Amino acid sequence: MIKAFDMELIKRQIDLYIKADRKTKKRIIDEYIKLTGVKRKTAIKRFNRFIKPCKFRYEKSLTKRGRPVKYGSLEKDILRQIWELSGYLCGERLIWFIRQNRKIIEDMFSGYGKACERVININEGSCKYLISKFPKYKKRRYYKGNSDIYKYVAIDAHFSRFSNEGPGYFELDLVEHKDNSSSGLYAVTVNFVDVYSQFVSRYAGLGKDYQTINYITHKAIDKIPFNVLALHPDNEKSLLKMAYERSKTNTISCSRSRAYKKNDNSYVEQKNGDKVRKLVGYYRYDTELEVNLINQIYEIADLIDNYFIPSFKLKKKIIDEKGRVIKRVFSRPMTPYQRIMESKKVSEEVKEKMRKIYEGLNYLELKKKQDELISKLLNLKTGKMKITEIMDQECEVYA
Repeated sequence: MIKAFDMELIKRQIDLYIKADRKTKKRIIDEYIKLTGVKRKTAIKRFNRFIKPCKFRYEKSLTKRGRPVKYGSLEKDILRQIWELSGYLCGERLIWFIRQNRKIIEDMFSGYGKACERVININEGSCKYLISKFPKYKKRRYYKGNSDIYKYVAIDAHFSRFSNEGPGYFELDLVEHKDNSSSGLYAVTVNFVDVYSQFVSRYAGLGKDYQTINYITHKAIDKIPFNVLALHPDNEKSLLKMAYERSKTNTISCSRSRAYKKNDNSYVEQKNGDKVRKLVGYYRYDTELEVNLINQIYEIADLIDNYFIPSFKLKKKIIDEKGRVIKRVFSRPMTPYQRIMESKKVSEEVKEKMRKIYEGLNYLELKKKQDELISKLLNLKTGKMKITEIMDQECEVYA
């Protein structure tokens, strides 16, 4: 706190201090230090406290410091209207748009005078900067789409609970045959897996539109000899829409898995690799000929997998005190056909129909035919066999 004596000394010397040169200011500070006994920095700060208010009181200017404003609110408003008129172009394209349509813009903003001229002659950097400050444009949606389908199909995260209920509860999924390219039409396979019996039904089509998905799922369901009671796809819109439409017209329940939770569809996700990729590989199939070959392979593979190939089925999990799974117990391996025949929830008519199908099958002949079709498909894909040769072979078979 400054004492009254010190304050009086500063007031008497301040006018002389302000007008003095550097040497005189040094002498005044030295005298002040001798009389008050304060440090030099303290003395300088005390004199500066009196200088600054006087300086600002007499020398403050009304003019704003810095670069003058070139584009005010009027220019910004003109540029914003031109930006909206152009369809929200970027800065580089907007400059070109303004230059090309100079006369139209001058007629539109003729009453704005020099402000319009400044906007027309604006440089690219200023244009980009001003556009970045405008409110962001939100694209309108002019169509509703299929997003509402998620509201009507309920989520079921525990669909595997039907694994002991009986046959008829199917998980389904799409497998895309596109390799590394998503452009154009490519083949997709719809894969149905019964969680009780492990019964598999597959069919392929060209494209992912609703009409194609509806057709190939209809074909896949027709190959199932017993009743379909429930469908449980993932969040693929075309599959969901198909399942929902079927649930409205038939006695079929419909549910879906959680997004990005593959374990909700664990049965079909496991079969995708074993029953689809293992057969036809990861190639891109985008022709009708390739899709027809794939469906011929599936026709035989469904008979082999459902009537001759046994599979394990999880019976129970042994969990320790901390909730960790320490052991999984599986039932004895059985084919889907055997599980359906042992089920009490399947009618005798269905069992008799499947029994007749089984008795008329020969595994060796089916396996040989399947290997021939797979070899034909892969040779076609790798370029070892021309399309004309395959068509000639098919013509000979039909003849």
